[in-house]
Amino acid sequence: MPKIDTAKLLAAMEQERDEIDAAIKTLNRTLQRNFAPPLGTTKRTARKTVKSASKAAPKKKGRVYTDAERKAMSQKVKAGWKRRRAKKRKDEGGEAAAMAAKA
Repeated sequence: MPKIDTAKLLAAMEQERDEIDAAIKTLNRTLQRNFAPPLGTTKRTARKTVKSASKAAPKKKGRVYTDAERKAMSQKVKAGWKRRRAKKRKDEGGEAAAMAAKA
């Protein structure tokens, strides 16, 4: 059985450990320079843990309209589209007449 020099083996392992530590430090500095948060501490993760901890009911977004308000808005929008279509027809009729006069 060959003899193993434990002192040399230990020295080689320590050197390898130092190289790995240096690489880890370099990567950490690169992450800090790029303003990246440490792994597992993002805002999204924090929000999820707070949400799941509180078990709060989801909030409704927007306004709830009554039937009368919804009907009034619908009529206003339809009237706007009606005016827009009438204006477009009027403009198209004017262009057709102008083109016919040129010909």
